[in-house]
Amino acid sequence: MKTRMKSWLLGLAAVWFAVAAGSQETASRTLAGGDLAAIAGTTADASQLSFPTDEEIQRTYDLIADYHTKHLEELGVKLPRLRRANGDYVLSALTLVYLARGYPDVKTVSKSELTQFMRQYVPDVNDVQQARHLAAQSGWYILSGTRKDGRELNIQPGEYRLINLEEAYPGFNSQRRVDLSSPDYWEQLKAAYGYRCACCGSKEGEPNFNWPDTITVLQKGHMDPSKPLGPGNLIPQCVKCNQPARDFWVFDDKGRVVAVANPAVVERSSDDVQFQVYERLYRKYGGRDPEEIEEAAAAAAEDADPPEDATEPESAGTLP
Repeated sequence: MKTRMKSWLLGLAAVWFAVAAGSQETASRTLAGGDLAAIAGTTADASQLSFPTDEEIQRTYDLIADYHTKHLEELGVKLPRLRRANGDYVLSALTLVYLARGYPDVKTVSKSELTQFMRQYVPDVNDVQQARHLAAQSGWYILSGTRKDGRELNIQPGEYRLINLEEAYPGFNSQRRVDLSSPDYWEQLKAAYGYRCACCGSKEGEPNFNWPDTITVLQKGHMDPSKPLGPGNLIPQCVKCNQPARDFWVFDDKGRVVAVANPAVVERSSDDVQFQVYERLYRKYGGRDPEEIEEAAAAAAEDADPPEDATEPESAGTLP
């Protein structure tokens, strides 16, 4: 009985090893053929990914550059250079190359997959933001699940997909050419932004990306709240982006926060952030009393102004 059981177990083990070996061989063939989806689905494990070689990177970049010259350069879309002067790759160019791999037969790419690819060239890279910046700031037609503009393609948060190399990202306008004196300046401005919120990208009259039960309404938003709300100091913002801002921030023409407009926002921050702000300002002003700094600034301004009774300088000579 024991001999029969031992033989049966040995036979079962042999079958198991054979199946495992066959599976491994199949997996190797699949990876060699590039069919990652068969093993990993839409989000492959980094250990199973096949990254492009330097030759493929150069070939794909040349393809992108050709499309850029034919279709996108005139739209103001910015093409990043592939390498720096020292020969290192530029990360934004690598991101574009990876998203365009196999174009026009491209796939949705996860942020983690991009990060693993980048680490071949910059081992300590952690937070890859290039894909998002390539769309909003440079004009490449890349949809983002985090930005929620890829809903129709089921692009999930943390995923990106290049749509094509012949059109700019919807609403992208590198120049924002709008006549400041035009009576319909506001309508021109909204058109320059593709009737989208400069901050979140939600389109006027359509469901808001972040509040899909709400229809997007665009409002006139300050770029710099310290200046009058008017031509040259406006960006279109949806109600959901404009109202919470409450004049706390300074925005650029792409809807990015570039400065603090109201110091009260610092008091809403954590103690750690407040202390870091304090440290920076203490070093900048040398720990001086605020009133002393204000008095010194006022005195400097007075010295710069000419005396009220100043007269025109005498002529160096007289006319005959």
